[in-house]
Amino acid sequence: MVKGCEAKGYKDMDTQWNRMLQVMDSMYADGGAIYEMLNKSRPEDTEIIVCPGHMGDTLLIAALAEEYKKQHHVKRLLYVSASLPEEVLRLYPAIDGAS
Repeated sequence: MVKGCEAKGYKDMDTQWNRMLQVMDSMYADGGAIYEMLNKSRPEDTEIIVCPGHMGDTLLIAALAEEYKKQHHVKRLLYVSASLPEEVLRLYPAIDGAS
């Protein structure tokens, strides 16, 4: 147990940490399954980014899409997110398709 956690109202910090890690593992496992499904039928000139994280993660990665395309010579980019509506993702000009 982490020292001082009981005094701050945490009964078992290790248990809480492990629960958070399990949630993160399941989120990213789902993202991997989505990527694999889309990757099987993607056009050759298209890259896919799946962001199963929360809004902050999604916005950060979307903001870097233009630089990603430049550095990796990507013609088209499909961005898949569970946390943001398609309309928000389309505000980023480097994202060619969003879901």
